[in-house]
Amino acid sequence: MLGAKQNEFTNFLLDRKIMYRTGKGAPLTPSANHMHAGRFEVRAGNAEHGETSHAYVQSKFTEKGVEWIAGEWAKHNIQSSVE
Repeated sequence: MLGAKQNEFTNFLLDRKIMYRTGKGAPLTPSANHMHAGRFEVRAGNAEHGETSHAYVQSKFTEKGVEWIAGEWAKHNIQSSVE
């Protein structure tokens, strides 16, 4: 949707402290201030795989968050092209 490469966008989110990792290889977690601003929703669940299962947590941008991050990403791209 944003035309972003995954690695570049992940670094963008981490560098600006929009999201963080709780450990090496851990999934991205939204920062509290962005959760409180209504930019993310986090869902937890349990995935069943026959006789085994595992718990998971999934973070997604809300509609409000998509609009906000699109603007932030556009500003980033403009600033990068000027430098």
